[in-house]
Amino acid sequence: MAENDGRYEQVASSSINEYFDDIKLHAKDYKIRSLIILGEFEEASKIISKESNQEFQKTYQYYLQFTQSQSKSPINEFDSLIETNKSLWFIQTIGALYLVGTGRIDVAIELLTNHENNLESVLLLIELYLFQNKLSLAETELKSASAYSHDNVIYNFAEAFINTYKNGEDLRGPLYFYEELSHQYPSYKTLLGQLILNLQLKQFEEADVALDQLKQLEGINEDLLANEITVNAIKGSDSTEIKQHLENLNPNHPVLVDLNEKNSLFDNIVAKYAEQIQN
Repeated sequence: MAENDGRYEQVASSSINEYFDDIKLHAKDYKIRSLIILGEFEEASKIISKESNQEFQKTYQYYLQFTQSQSKSPINEFDSLIETNKSLWFIQTIGALYLVGTGRIDVAIELLTNHENNLESVLLLIELYLFQNKLSLAETELKSASAYSHDNVIYNFAEAFINTYKNGEDLRGPLYFYEELSHQYPSYKTLLGQLILNLQLKQFEEADVALDQLKQLEGINEDLLANEITVNAIKGSDSTEIKQHLENLNPNHPVLVDLNEKNSLFDNIVAKYAEQIQN
C-alpha cells in the first residue's frame, strides 16, 4: 500500500528478502517504481540487473531507459515486448505507464483491459477512463472489481477517484478515506487528496490546513506553489508573490501557462470592446 499512497522513500528502503516468494516479484515492482520516482536510477538498475525472470527484467530495463530519456520517444523493443506479453500483470501496468508517457492513451487502455482481476491494472484503467471523461466505463470497471477486491486499499483508491471526479453527494466518503490515510501515513499524495476534496466541499479552512501540512512535509516546490495559487483563486485571495515565486522556479509551469493564456484572452477582449466604444 505504501507505494500507492505516496510513501516512496519507505518502499525504496524496504528489503525484498522480507517477502514470501509468491509476492516477491510484486515487492520488486513497487521498489523499482519507487526508486525511479525518487530519481535513484542506479539503485533501480542494480535490482533489475539481478532479476532472473527475463520478461520482468526487460520490462523494467526498457521503462528505466524511457524515464531517463529526454525525448520520451517510443522504444521499438519495448513495444514488441508489450505486444507479445499482454497477459503479464507487470507488462500491463508498466507498459501502460510507458504508453501514456508516449501519448498513446487508447493503446494503454486496450492493454490494461487484458488484466485478470489485477487491482493495480484496475486502478490505472479507471484513472485513464476518468481522464477521458468516460465515467460510465470507470464505474463499470469498479463494479466488476468489487467482486474480488475484498476491501483492498487499491480498490478504495479507485472508488475515491470516481467519487472525487463525480463531485456530488459522495465527496465525504473519499475525504474521510484520505483523512484516515493521512493520519496513519501522511504523504504528499494523501494530503493532496484532502486538499482537493476540501476545496470541492468549499471547506477553505480545512484546505488551508492541508496546504500547511503539505508545506511542512514537502517544503516549497513548484507543484505546491501551483496548488496554493489554485486555492487562492477559489478563495479570491491575492497570489502575486506566489506566482512570482513559481515563475522563478519554472516559468513554463502549466498553471502559469494557463493563467497567461487567460489573461491574454481577457486583454484582447477588453481592447476589442474599447476600440468599438471609441469608434
